Amino acid sequence: MKPTTKAIVKRVAMVIGACYLIFVAFNCWRLFVLRDRPWQPSAAFSSSPVFKRGMPKEQLEKLWWEAHERDRWFEYKMPIRFYGKVVDENSTPVASVNIRLLCTDLTEKNGVVERQFTSNKDGRFSLEGVRGKSLHVEMTKDGYYTPQHANQYTFEYAQYTEPNFYEPDPDKPVTFVLRRKGIAEPLVHRKLEVKLASDGVPVRGDLLRGKESADGQIEIQMWKSSERDEHGRFNWHAIIRVTDGGILETKDEFPFTAPDRGYGKEVEIKESSNLGKDWKASVKTQYFVRLGDPPRYARIKTHMLGTSRWVFIECWVNPSGSRNLEYDRNKDITQLFK
Repeated sequence: MKPTTKAIVKRVAMVIGACYLIFVAFNCWRLFVLRDRPWQPSAAFSSSPVFKRGMPKEQLEKLWWEAHERDRWFEYKMPIRFYGKVVDENSTPVASVNIRLLCTDLTEKNGVVERQFTSNKDGRFSLEGVRGKSLHVEMTKDGYYTPQHANQYTFEYAQYTEPNFYEPDPDKPVTFVLRRKGIAEPLVHRKLEVKLASDGVPVRGDLLRGKESADGQIEIQMWKSSERDEHGRFNWHAIIRVTDGGILETKDEFPFTAPDRGYGKEVEIKESSNLGKDWKASVKTQYFVRLGDPPRYARIKTHMLGTSRWVFIECWVNPSGSRNLEYDRNKDITQLFK
């Protein structure tokens, strides 16, 4: 009796399922058993770094494939050396910085090797004697800010084509810049959420009291089209206006000193669907704001959602008239403005 089509399909499905289970079991075994076996690099990979910038592409590819054929996990077993130096914004070495180094190493049970150090009197620190694929650096010190954009914190040791591929050199340590905290002044710190209409109806917000108000210092409008293209993009734009003063966009990571000039009456955020991949459904920006006459200064961060028409605002206002906008929660005076 010939098997039915249904029976054949069922048998094929069982075979495929069995093959899949074998594949999963094999990879689990390889991950949790083979990774614990000691790794013995060949002569070609006994020094660090293995790959060097400037080597011919063909030579680099040959070295990589030779290592991969010997051990497909070799990328996570590369010898890691790292040399760093910490300075402040004036290039002065910073001692006693708390430094945490994390190496990606799948041969370890948790997949990570962690080491902790403090920088010496010259701001220097180093790491040797571990292995892995990449290295991530974290650092903190009381009295300092740790910039997130000015420094490189992740370093690659196996993928020589990556822009963060690192070649260790004790004579050329990687420089990390910390920013010394200044003297903060009493500030008002508020967060407010504003729901906008899609037809440009203005909404005002009071930065000192953190709420919508008809006599607020800033006014926000949004226009949003109901038409969408095949990718779901739509035209929308918004305007942020200071009713009595001015506004100035800043991209500084630490915008602690407001400028005394250069302000405009309003700023516009415009997202057109014809921008293609550069189009954004939401936009994050930050600004300096000058309020009234005599002027008071503030800095604000805005997160504007074109899809839902919500605007989230975080602001720091110095009511004294000083342009110092560095914040210390211990000097917060928000409760004085209810």
